[in-house]
Amino acid sequence: MAGRRRHPRGLPFLLDPDGGYDVELNRYLLRAQVSVAPRNTQRAIAYDLANWLSFLWCNRRRADWRDASSDDRAAYQRWRRRDPAGPHVEGSTWAREVATVNGFYRWAVVRA
Repeated sequence: MAGRRRHPRGLPFLLDPDGGYDVELNRYLLRAQVSVAPRNTQRAIAYDLANWLSFLWCNRRRADWRDASSDDRAAYQRWRRRDPAGPHVEGSTWAREVATVNGFYRWAVVRA
């Protein structure tokens, strides 16, 4: 089909909770900086984005990444780092996750 790129074998992709493929979201994983990165880096990027997106869906009114707010980001940090029911990730893990999600949104803003 015209305008559609195939997702390369082995490159992670993300599906929404309903099983849909978000073309814009996955376009980020197709960009050169991700697609040529080592496999473990590709997986880490997909994992960090999936955690954020799952949090939005499950804990923040089924929010789409396009509608996320600074309040959502603050709630995510509380849950990931301090909430008694949260995972209590280390500072280095949190820093990597924030860098990944921030990089995704910087890319998305430029593309808009």
